[in-house]
Amino acid sequence: MKCLNILTVFAFLVVSNETFAQSNEAIMRRLDALENDNATLRDRVRQLEGREKANMGSQVPSSASGNPMNRDASNIATVSVPATKVDVGQHISASAVSVTMLVSVTPPTGSALIYTEGNEERPVVFRGPQTVNEVRLSGPYIYVKLIDATSFNIRYLNYREP
Repeated sequence: MKCLNILTVFAFLVVSNETFAQSNEAIMRRLDALENDNATLRDRVRQLEGREKANMGSQVPSSASGNPMNRDASNIATVSVPATKVDVGQHISASAVSVTMLVSVTPPTGSALIYTEGNEERPVVFRGPQTVNEVRLSGPYIYVKLIDATSFNIRYLNYREP
């Protein structure tokens, strides 16, 4: 009887050891497969992030001199955000030919493109958090397109009349 118990325990250990070794191999194969899938997904994310950065870079106007006051018509048509129409006639003289304004954008890393009707291809760039610049007027309205920004605020500083 004692010998039978010892043989039973020995058989159990041998069988469980083989099962344990098989399950370890299956676990290791599964871990290897998961590591490969993870590496593939990481590469895809890097590619998508690279494309997104490239697309965003082509949407944000940049000036050759780095001066945020310069005009730049870099692909304003590619910016998918609709323009906000602003009535400047409520704040300045109706006969003004240009207005100097302080534009603040949120978040501070964003930008605003401001143009008048007929000058859509030549916007004035206002980079965040705040920029002062002059906009030539061709009527009582200006249009504001936000780039990487969620909101803007305009403070009218001065205007010129003919």
